[in-house]
Amino acid sequence: MAKILFVDDEESIRTLCSEELKEEGYEVITTGKCKDVLELIISARPSAVSQACHGAQGRESLMKSISMGLRKETKGPLGLNQGL
Repeated sequence: MAKILFVDDEESIRTLCSEELKEEGYEVITTGKCKDVLELIISARPSAVSQACHGAQGRESLMKSISMGLRKETKGPLGLNQGL
């Protein structure tokens, strides 16, 4: 079973998306704190990360995890940069 780390500062979005992903058979880890992303990637080793963090903390955790080789940068469905 694939494990997904879902990061969003809005609890309602985290809850809704987590429930949907669990129904599809995924193991889901959620957090609303961008500062926790790097630690969770290292400890939980998710297969994918969905990160909706804005501002300096979101960019910093994304770039740090990419530079450490924990994620790779990809393009999302709208051509936006995302990390996996």
